[in-house]
Amino acid sequence: MVVFGAVILITHAPRVVDPLMRSQLGSFALDLGWFASGLAFWWWLVPEDGGPSRLPSGLRVPYLFLGTLAHLYIGMWLLLAPLPVYATYELAPRVFALSALEDQQVAGAGILLLGAGEVLGVITYLFFRWAREEEQRDATAPAGARAAPSA
Repeated sequence: MVVFGAVILITHAPRVVDPLMRSQLGSFALDLGWFASGLAFWWWLVPEDGGPSRLPSGLRVPYLFLGTLAHLYIGMWLLLAPLPVYATYELAPRVFALSALEDQQVAGAGILLLGAGEVLGVITYLFFRWAREEEQRDATAPAGARAAPSA
C-alpha cells in the first residue's frame, strides 16, 4: 500500500513526468511503474484460487481506502491547479477543443469521479461481504460463544 501510494505520487510529479514523457521509453517506464505497483497493491485483496483473500476481512476496507488516498490528492491537484502542471502537455497537439488546462481539469475530475466511484464500489462490496461473513460465523458459533443480545 505504501509503495503503491509512493509510486503514484512520485510518478505524477512534474520533475519526473516532463523528462520521462519526452520519449516512448520514458512513457513506457511510467506505465510499467503504475502497472507493477497496481498489481502489488491489488494482490493483497484478490482471493487466491477462489479462497479467502490474503488480507483479513476487517483490514480490507481500511487498506483500500488508505491505499487510494494518493489518487484523491492527485485528482484534486490536477482539477484545482490554476495553470497546467506538465510542460509536456502544454506543447502537445490538442485532440479535442480543450486547452491544456481544461484537459488537465477533465483528467482530475475523471480521477475523482471514476476512480473514487470505483473504489467506493469495491469498498461497499467488501464491507457487506465482511458483514455477511461475520453473520455466518455468529450463526455457526456454539451457543455459549455467541455474544449476549443487548437490550
